Amino acid sequence: PAPTPLPPCPGAQQRFEVQIITDNYPGETTWTLTDKCESNGVILSDGSYDSTNTLFSTMSACVNDGQYEFKINDSFGDGVCCAYGQGSYEVKFGTEVKASGGEFGSSETKIFGTCGSTPSPTTPPPSPSPTAPPSSAPTS
Repeated sequence: PAPTPLPPCPGAQQRFEVQIITDNYPGETTWTLTDKCESNGVILSDGSYDSTNTLFSTMSACVNDGQYEFKINDSFGDGVCCAYGQGSYEVKFGTEVKASGGEFGSSETKIFGTCGSTPSPTTPPPSPSPTAPPSSAPTS
């Protein structure tokens, strides 16, 4: 059976998806995705893969847009492409690709996004409603 799709995120939140295609030595690869704004620290990490030339996909919980750091490591120091296989990585926030690559040495770090909430659109204050002139006092 097909996996159950994840429910949509509330509001402006999105999920991160990290896709790793391993090289010929998948056990050398580890990675972390860290929230640089809020005190959430590492929100996703994985590694010590055991299948060569294989796509692995990891999804995060729903998170706010912000500044994040993706760091991928290769313990041998030859990245995941291209000396020993055609490995690669891709980091998406929602449907937008935030980082990708594969050719690096011992590690590669990509920082993307900014801290601070998105400013809300400015709307002018409502104008006062017209008021009726005072009526004369009731008579008995």
